[in-house]
Amino acid sequence: MKTTKNGQEVQLRNDLVAKGLKALQGNDDPVLFERLKQVAELYSQFGGYEQSLVIREKLYENRKEILGENHPDTLKELDELEEVKGKIG
Repeated sequence: MKTTKNGQEVQLRNDLVAKGLKALQGNDDPVLFERLKQVAELYSQFGGYEQSLVIREKLYENRKEILGENHPDTLKELDELEEVKGKIG
C-alpha cells in the first residue's frame, strides 16, 4: 500500500495529538491545555467529532484532577465535552 503525502500528514498530526495528550496527564501547563483545546475545536468544526471527543475527555479529566470537580473551569470543560457527545448522538 502506497502512503500518500496527505496520509503522512494525518499520521503526523495524530502522533502529535497523542504526544500532547500523554504530556497533559497531571500537567497544569496552560499553554499545552489551550493548544489541545484548539485542536479539539478544529476537529469539531470540520466534523471530526470522535477525535474531538477523545481530546475533550482528556481535557475534562485534566481539569478535574488539577482544579477539582466543582471548579468553574472544570464544569466548563464538562459542558464542552457533553456538547461534542450530543453531536455524535
